[in-house]
Amino acid sequence: MSEPRSIRHGACRLFVGVVAGVLTYCAFADGTTAEAPGNETRAKELQTAIDRFDKDEPRSPAALTSRLDYAEFLAQTMGDDCLHRLDYAQSQLDVVAKNPIVEVVLPLGPARIAEIEYRIHVGRASCGGAPSAREQELREALDAAQRATVAYRDALDYRSMVTMQYNVGITYRTLGMNPEALMAIESAIEMDREYGFREDAQDNYRVLLRWKSEPSAADRVAALMRDFPTRSTTMKFAWVASEADVALEIDLARALENEVVESRATRTLERHIRPSAAGWMVSVEPGDTSYDPGVGPNDTDIVKNVMLLFTRSVLELPDIEVSSNGAFRRVIDADGFSARQASNAQALMRSRGAPSDSGSQSVGQFADQAVRAALVPDAIESKAAELYNLETAAWIGARLEQGVWYEMKAPLSMPGTPRGVVLHSLTFAFTHRVPCTPKVERSCIEIVVHAAPDERALDEMLEEVSRAYRLRHVQKLRYSSATYLRIVTDPDTLLPYGLDMRRYAYLSTGERGANGQLIESEKTVSLSTYR
Repeated sequence: MSEPRSIRHGACRLFVGVVAGVLTYCAFADGTTAEAPGNETRAKELQTAIDRFDKDEPRSPAALTSRLDYAEFLAQTMGDDCLHRLDYAQSQLDVVAKNPIVEVVLPLGPARIAEIEYRIHVGRASCGGAPSAREQELREALDAAQRATVAYRDALDYRSMVTMQYNVGITYRTLGMNPEALMAIESAIEMDREYGFREDAQDNYRVLLRWKSEPSAADRVAALMRDFPTRSTTMKFAWVASEADVALEIDLARALENEVVESRATRTLERHIRPSAAGWMVSVEPGDTSYDPGVGPNDTDIVKNVMLLFTRSVLELPDIEVSSNGAFRRVIDADGFSARQASNAQALMRSRGAPSDSGSQSVGQFADQAVRAALVPDAIESKAAELYNLETAAWIGARLEQGVWYEMKAPLSMPGTPRGVVLHSLTFAFTHRVPCTPKVERSCIEIVVHAAPDERALDEMLEEVSRAYRLRHVQKLRYSSATYLRIVTDPDTLLPYGLDMRRYAYLSTGERGANGQLIESEKTVSLSTYR
């Protein structure tokens, strides 16, 4: 079988926390499998990490990631006794795959699981055995590679998506399904062209020519690459008066003791952009709203879910003022907005059957605390400024080359907390051109942003919080988070068309049980249609 390619990231997968080393995962960078020297030492390191996390934080992203690391290491390690090694890799993978909180805490969890499944099946097919068993393993590898391709695309990891699409072609080829193999590698080349992966396209053209039994000399590959697109964009702030219908969806997943509760809110609104004396005013008229709190263990959890959804969704709505050059200026009447939304929250809680009487005191206290923390004017101002800056202001005057990942640092809110802010490390890229909307041919661009807390800044903050709350030494405060954004914007005006924000949070006070941890993810999707 031809050598499958390993996932090749330009940077480590972002999920930064307070435990060094294991929370950050880097794939094999050169597409090779691990060689024998050092295997035993590395295996012991990974097993030690698993044992440590199982003892202290079995539900943490670090614990899940350590098992995925070990499973992948075993699947890519050459040596004797391959079937035993791959069975152990499968056992490590199964622990993660069967855990319902994986999608709550690991942004790339489903994609990595499918990728490692592929590698395990490829390994078994190479371990010998009956031809029928080998073919079955290859067919299962093919299915896993196809699932990994889709999962990496959905996770906004396009380079890994293309790599797994190549592996789909390799597996078809090994199965003797040559027409399907050619179609798969041609599809990978189309992805390379769309996303600007020049070096990968050159490799794939060489493979395609070889599979077609055509000359694959450098001049032939160069001829095929002659029309490979080179794209860049320079973005400018050039708003015009406009009206837009906005559809907003918010999905919240919370890990409780033995299950994950999923909740959803949807909202429609009208957004008006108008010139003002200071520059531009963005006003919002709310439309229909619905809340689906999901099914929790009891009524208290359902009401809590509703309140969490409410406090997140309303933060999208305040009217704002922007300067003529695109800088955020202020929220218009933040005090009035805060008071109206607090009143709405209390009415919503009563409508859910949880009045703040003696029988529902804990629920009422929770709702009141959530509303107060999220809806104070300062918090509204901060959240509105952050959202506008990420969606629009950060890109004014920026010139981006397609496929190049850039870095910067900025203070951002901390997922899973009502008002926490800490310095974040951000990486971002102009990934490809997309239609602004399905019915609008005008070309927009997609920008993908990955953000995680700066480790030093986070350590300092956690130390301050631990001292302020006088946590016992054994109560080690741990926090991890990741933020992924997909921004669709018109580079000629920076009018926003789409936002997909995914935020993952893990917080542990060191106490055993679900009460000592917060594990949640939040996905907000906003789509704008201009009239």
